[in-house]
Amino acid sequence: MIAVIFTAIILNFGIMEIQRPGYLLREWRATDCTSLARYANNINIWRNVRDRFPHPYTEEDGRFFIDNIVPQSPGYEFAIVIDGDLTQILRANFHLNPDPSLATSETGMRHRTAARMSVLTDAIVISVSARRAVVNVYVHGKSYEIQPVTTIMSSVNQLVATLQTTRQSLDRSLLRLTALELDDYVTLADITGIFSSFEIMQQAKTELKDCIVKLGNQGKLVQMQLEQLAGSSMDTEYDLMIRDYASDSSEANAEKIRAELARMTPKDLSDPQHVAAVLGYDDLDEDSVMTPLGLRTLSRVSVVRDGVAEKIVDEYGSLQELMDDISEDPERLGDFGVNNPAILADSLYRMKGTKQGNA
Repeated sequence: MIAVIFTAIILNFGIMEIQRPGYLLREWRATDCTSLARYANNINIWRNVRDRFPHPYTEEDGRFFIDNIVPQSPGYEFAIVIDGDLTQILRANFHLNPDPSLATSETGMRHRTAARMSVLTDAIVISVSARRAVVNVYVHGKSYEIQPVTTIMSSVNQLVATLQTTRQSLDRSLLRLTALELDDYVTLADITGIFSSFEIMQQAKTELKDCIVKLGNQGKLVQMQLEQLAGSSMDTEYDLMIRDYASDSSEANAEKIRAELARMTPKDLSDPQHVAAVLGYDDLDEDSVMTPLGLRTLSRVSVVRDGVAEKIVDEYGSLQELMDDISEDPERLGDFGVNNPAILADSLYRMKGTKQGNA
C-alpha cells in the first residue's frame, strides 16, 4: 500500500506558452489591443454575447479588457508530481484543485493552492514563481522561502561574528567566575551576566542551524564552525552552571530552567532578581552571595571522570566545603572514585591562584 501519494509537487507559475503547428497559445499582451479591436468589432459577436460587450468595439475597449479584466481571470495551477525517491515523474502538467475550505494564511491564489495541497497530501510542495524569481517550500501548510546562497551567507557571517565575540567574552567571564567560586565571592550579579551571554549564544546557534539547513551541502564548513564555537561542550557547561546555582540541582529542573531562560526577554535576562526567581530564590538582590555546588568547576579537571563530580558534591554540599576539606586531607577524594586526588587538589588550587597548603 502506498502511504503517501505525492511526496513532492512542483508548481511552475511562469508565463504559459503553447506552440503548435499553425498557432501559438499565450497570455494577453498590451500590444494585442489593435488586433482584438479588429476581430471583436463584429455585430454578430455583439448579438450573441449575453454579458456586456460593446459595439462598435474600439482599441480603447481592447485596452480596457487587457489591462483590467484579464488580470482578474482565474488562473490554473499545473504541477509536476514526483515519486518519493525523486527518481520518476508520476504526473506532468497536472491541474491542482484542492479543497478551498482549508484554512490558509496565504494571499495569492497560487500560494494558497500550494499550502492546501501540502496539508491534503502530507507532501512537500515547491511553488516556483518565474516572474517574481521566488521559490517557496510548503510543509504541512507552512511556507519557507528559499533564499539565494549569497543572502544566506550574509546572515551566516553576521551570526558567526556574533558567536565569536560572545564566546570570547563568555570564556573570560567563566574563568573569572571559577576564581570567584574558589574564593567564595560569587554574587547574583556575577552569574546573571553569564546566563545572559549563554542565551545570546543559544539564540545565535539556533539561527545558524536554520541557515545550515538552507545551505544544504554548502553548509558543511559552517557546521564545523558552529560545533567549534557552540558545540556540545558549551551546552554541558551551561547545564552544570545552572545546576550549581539552582535551588533544585536535578537535571530535570535544569532543563526546565533553561527553557524558562530561553523564553525571557533580554531585559529580564539582565535583571538579577528575575534570574534569581527562575533559579528558585526569593528576596535576593544583585549583591547576594551565591554558593555553587562545584559541578562546573570539577568538570574542568581531567582526573574527574563522569559521575565522580556528583559523588563529590553529594558528600560536601558545596565547592567551598570541598576546598576546606582537601586542604587537610586531599587523599579522601579517592573514596569517591578520583584516581589521583593530589592532582585534583593541585588543579583546584592552581585555578584559585594559590599553592596547596597556602590557602
